[in-house]
Amino acid sequence: MRAWVAAAVAALLVAVAAALLVLAVDVGRWETRLVQDDLVYRATPGRPDLWEQRERLPGGFARALLDLDDDIAFRRALRAFRVSEPDVPERLRPDLISLRREAAVALAELGRADGDPRRRSQASNLLAVLAAGPPGTARGNRLESAILAFRTAVLLDDANEQAKFNLELAYRTRPPSGVENLARSRVGDAEVGQKGAGY
Repeated sequence: MRAWVAAAVAALLVAVAAALLVLAVDVGRWETRLVQDDLVYRATPGRPDLWEQRERLPGGFARALLDLDDDIAFRRALRAFRVSEPDVPERLRPDLISLRREAAVALAELGRADGDPRRRSQASNLLAVLAAGPPGTARGNRLESAILAFRTAVLLDDANEQAKFNLELAYRTRPPSGVENLARSRVGDAEVGQKGAGY
């Protein structure tokens, strides 16, 4: 009887050791994948397979152990914003309308769910850029929505200089007498790990 118990415990320990080894490999692969895909994103942001990794150990344990869900959601929201080309008028590219809706949903979710106020601030800033529309198109409710989102971005992170710049620009271009025209705009690339695009 004791021999049977000892054999069962030994088998269990071997199985646990094997699982831990596979988990360690999965963790290492995730860390490598994030770094590699961040570099790929800069050159080809539209690639649909960025920041995906098939784990050898079922259940997504490595991703959960590294607490990657927020990091990946952040990266995907930035990618969605960037591929929506917010500085291009929709009349020139009607296909961008659906991309901008997808980006807005991703950024709004990030702004609600992410635990990092700096990321929520960046999401709010980029959401405001989408709300305002391409240069010269922000009018009425669009501009007011953008101003509210820029203000939210500044409140979430007082160090977000782009949000401050964008808020000031939006206030300056708000028409005092019904003449609505966004005079100038600044939209850059949304980069992983950086402040993101400006308005």
